[in-house]
Amino acid sequence: VREILDLPQHIRPIALLTVGKGRPPLEPMERMPVEEHLHRETW
Repeated sequence: VREILDLPQHIRPIALLTVGKGRPPLEPMERMPVEEHLHRETW
């Protein structure tokens, strides 16, 4: 970190904080009804 930020030797980094905008929430996925995939002792 010291080299990347070009910090002098007497400066000691304590913590790193990320700053920026997060990605937007994902859209809910459309799911098929469970009844189409659920088999009760039959094929």
